[in-house]
Amino acid sequence: MPMSFVGEMHKVITEAGSGDWIDVYANYRNGTDRLATHAILVPNSRVTDVLSTESWGHNSPDRLGPGCTKYNDGSIQYHRFGNDEGYEAIVIYREFHGIKPSYLDISEEFKLFHNLYYDKKNEKYFKVRDDGTEIEVIRQSEDRISIRAVEIKQFLAIKEMHLALLFDLYRKFPKPVTDFNLPETSGKANGSDFTYLYTMGDAMFKKNGSVVRVLGKLVIKGYSKEDSDFWPYNDTEEDEPTYMEFVYDIDEKGREIGLPCKPYGDRYLTPIYFRPEVLNKYYDNPTKYSVEDGLLRCGALWSVQLDNDSSQYVCVFLGDIGRDIPLREHGYWRSFNIPPAGPMSETAFRRSFMAEFASPQRKDLLFKQELAIFNQAWRERHQWDFFKPLSEADQHCLTSLRIPATDEQNEFDTQVMYLTKLIVDSLNEAEIARETTTAPDQKGISKLEEYLKTKGVPDYSKSIEFLRNLQSLRSTGAAHRKGSNYEKAAKKLGLDDLDLRVVYQDLLSRAIEFLVALKVI
Repeated sequence: MPMSFVGEMHKVITEAGSGDWIDVYANYRNGTDRLATHAILVPNSRVTDVLSTESWGHNSPDRLGPGCTKYNDGSIQYHRFGNDEGYEAIVIYREFHGIKPSYLDISEEFKLFHNLYYDKKNEKYFKVRDDGTEIEVIRQSEDRISIRAVEIKQFLAIKEMHLALLFDLYRKFPKPVTDFNLPETSGKANGSDFTYLYTMGDAMFKKNGSVVRVLGKLVIKGYSKEDSDFWPYNDTEEDEPTYMEFVYDIDEKGREIGLPCKPYGDRYLTPIYFRPEVLNKYYDNPTKYSVEDGLLRCGALWSVQLDNDSSQYVCVFLGDIGRDIPLREHGYWRSFNIPPAGPMSETAFRRSFMAEFASPQRKDLLFKQELAIFNQAWRERHQWDFFKPLSEADQHCLTSLRIPATDEQNEFDTQVMYLTKLIVDSLNEAEIARETTTAPDQKGISKLEEYLKTKGVPDYSKSIEFLRNLQSLRSTGAAHRKGSNYEKAAKKLGLDDLDLRVVYQDLLSRAIEFLVALKVI
């Protein structure tokens, strides 16, 4: 029924600004309906004018572009959005007269205001918060653009503007208007923040039924400036933040004792211990985080010094947690918090309290250090790369390489693949072949074997055996279904009898020995 459609559209209009997301553009069509939504920015002083009429007038969003206004006295003035009332576009309509494809864009000022990053693959805009987490702010598709309500209301607060949503909604009905016996075929509705007009009439050809159209507006106000959470309005003196407590000891009854992670006081240097898995989140997101020797870094946003030289735990000073790790991350770290699991590593102790340089002892950190030193020294000495540089798509193989945090097969398999790609798949076969007489069809490790033999590397067979076992472990296990060949490779490496973390540490030790052996060349 026509009036039921009007009731539906009343709800659409009046509730359009009440959710977490606001549609600033929508163009939905099917066989009977067309639901169009557009938006403009309105100065606070012009809200009453906007609500005084249901029509869009010259404030139609597709007309709000740079241009000049010529006044009755002959004067001409340029306006950024083509009008002197102060109306601005939030969605930019780009049209090229059919010569090039048209498209929709978002106000550049809004994107810069929130420093939004555009994800081309998913057509979404993200805001990177000060702790490194990402918040989706704009969703864009061919027929809809939505903006998160929080960000648009912050923007409105600082600009001293309202967002006006403009609606043009209609539905076709198979019968002419007279068949519905309606007491009236048009009407208006108004509220403090909305207005709309509905009309009903026969289609162009009466046999095609009738059409109901709803044309209206809704204005949405922003936050107050004091609630916008933007500087300098958020630069107010507040009570000291509540610092989460972390376990630092247990009492004589085995109960955990906690301390708040205040970034000051005489307990600042209290070591707080965590399960090694706490770093998995950061290792597994290498485009954002970097787990380094003694340091965790989130881009240029934050970093914290830590003791990650033990495979049994991660240790951070209590005060560093409160000072350097963002508050939003504290709950995550607390979930991995454990009572003291041993003394600080010798490496961390020497660095923190003795002010001495100290190389890491943990095998994954030591391997990365030795690999970097080897690559630089080899290139300087031979003018070519022994290991081909990783492509950008493979950088995670190095940054995410670590001793598995658990005795789980899937984590072990992943780390085996990373190590194999670094020291087997990356062998510079072309340069190695230049200095050997190997057959053209010889594989990489066989070419290397001939090269090491030619160069007189002592005990080179141990390195070759290790590389073949590693490749076999990857090829028969991590990269394919496990079978008898994997069992043979696993038996050689002791996988059946040892914790997988121990096995991987042994693989890293052999990889380091391989790098050391190459230094004689």
